[in-house]
Amino acid sequence: MDHAFAQGRLMRDERRRYPRSSVVLGVRYRWLDGSGTATTADISANGCRIAVPHLGGVERGSFVILSLEIPGYIDPILVNPAKVQWVSCDRFGVEFLCSRDKDQRRWDEFIKELEVVQSWPKTMRHAG
Repeated sequence: MDHAFAQGRLMRDERRRYPRSSVVLGVRYRWLDGSGTATTADISANGCRIAVPHLGGVERGSFVILSLEIPGYIDPILVNPAKVQWVSCDRFGVEFLCSRDKDQRRWDEFIKELEVVQSWPKTMRHAG
């Protein structure tokens, strides 16, 4: 099991439909006027928060294409499109709207694995 799993923790916010996990993944994103690389700050079954060094032209309400680098997977998971729900100075949040079936299955498997690991006692998660 990858170290990213051990570092994650589930978070629940009453406004959210799905629990969030603080997992750092590499992400490439593209929008109409540009592209960038960043990392996730947290993830869920239907979205993520992305921490960026330079925000560029990403705006609330716009659509982006995401390529998420998942530990243990050779190919990244493609989310096309994702809707930008909010933007701050160095991060933005997206809701996943659609993915190819293959990518959706891979994302769902990753989220389920993460939830299993996070249900382990704390001493087991940090061992190894």
